[in-house]
Amino acid sequence: SIKYEVDPKASKIEWSSEKKLVDWKHNGTIDVRLGSLYKSTSKEKGDSVIGYIVVDMDTLTNLDKGGGNETLIKHLKSSDFFDVKTYPDAELKFTATPDPTATVDKGTPWYATGTLTIHGKTNPVDFYAGVEESADGLVIGT
Repeated sequence: SIKYEVDPKASKIEWSSEKKLVDWKHNGTIDVRLGSLYKSTSKEKGDSVIGYIVVDMDTLTNLDKGGGNETLIKHLKSSDFFDVKTYPDAELKFTATPDPTATVDKGTPWYATGTLTIHGKTNPVDFYAGVEESADGLVIGT
């Protein structure tokens, strides 16, 4: 397999949240601390990417227009929500394989399954991602 180190300065995570029954939407960013991606080179096993990404929960920002940004971020970082002092990192571990039936905005469509650990709790996740490989590296986006 080929190992790619995630470049935190070139990586960007955007988040969004909403409640459907009320007019409540928020969005923002959060920084990647570190990570690694491993792309299979085995013809017998086929194409796959195994990934591990650590997110710095203290870098959580809110980009909403209007007021309340500082109040919301303080609440999200508090022990009432993510408890960033106790759980400074979130972790995403996944395995992705090509999925020609899927559609994504950029790249070749792949389907990923794995786990997401936030606030010390691990839950299963799945998502579609666009995977692009070039001489400069491997780019994964959703």
